[in-house]
Amino acid sequence: MPKSRVLLVDDEPSIRLALRKWFERNGWDVDEAGDGTSACSQLDAFHTGYGLVICDVHLPGVNGLEIATRVQKQWPSLLSRFVFTTGDNMEFSVEQRALRDSTRVLLKPFEFSELRTLVAELSPVVEQTN
Repeated sequence: MPKSRVLLVDDEPSIRLALRKWFERNGWDVDEAGDGTSACSQLDAFHTGYGLVICDVHLPGVNGLEIATRVQKQWPSLLSRFVFTTGDNMEFSVEQRALRDSTRVLLKPFEFSELRTLVAELSPVVEQTN
């Protein structure tokens, strides 16, 4: 079975590391970005290859909502596999209604069991081990 690829976008290295380890243990190939600009570059290069994007809302420069808006416009089929992570309550504006309806939100701090459930819902073809 071919591996799935995930893009992890978070400006906190410790969060990226923990997520990387979890996804790798579960058979995923992992790309990382520490800011929104890097995430956009990676999406430009490999957007069709991502089975999942996990993206913090609050990032330096280009924020998570701006990244999701770009995904919505350029690669709309990826939006259903776009997950926001945040420690805040997310409020979407009227203009962002489609983002709200098409994405998921994982509230920090979250348990890996929550992540496992979400990943299974969004990409059931990948066998989960932990």
